[in-house]
Amino acid sequence: RTSLEAAVRRNVMGGLGLMQERISRQNHDDLGCDGWEISAHMASAPDHEPFQGRQFSDAAYEKLNASLVRRIGTLNCGHLASPIILGVNAPQYTREELEKFRKDNQNGIDYNGRHYTMYEATQRQRQLERAIRKQKRRILMAEQNPDDPKRLQNARIRYQVLNQEYRRFSNAAGLRLQHERMEMTGFGPKQ
Repeated sequence: RTSLEAAVRRNVMGGLGLMQERISRQNHDDLGCDGWEISAHMASAPDHEPFQGRQFSDAAYEKLNASLVRRIGTLNCGHLASPIILGVNAPQYTREELEKFRKDNQNGIDYNGRHYTMYEATQRQRQLERAIRKQKRRILMAEQNPDDPKRLQNARIRYQVLNQEYRRFSNAAGLRLQHERMEMTGFGPKQ
């Protein structure tokens, strides 16, 4: 039930994540590191938020990754694990910065009577992008059937409504519009 565009993106991003993981592991070994620091970012997923910005010994990091459903840096995780030497490398983020990330995520936004954490807002944005790609496919199919102009008109109207909602929601949440996530082969100006 995954679209071709989403499957390709997921495959490419997953491959890049695995490559990054292997490079980091090689750097870890080459530099004689004994630990890992997990990067931090705003709007973290709930399963990784408690661990972001923290430093772990090799054993603790391996144990953590084994306990997670999604290992750090995989399956659409935006975190990176960087090799460190414990006691030498200072943490990249202060406790105050990490707490601000957590609070900002929880505070989120209220939109159309519903509260969204910032992570939930990013997931709503992805949902709208999927709906827009799906609507583009419906328009392409309707264009192949000239005997039903009402169907094409309705598909185009729904497409415009989804685009307007995408812009409104993204702006309300302060999220960057990501038009590249909605691109689709065969849709757009005809050559």
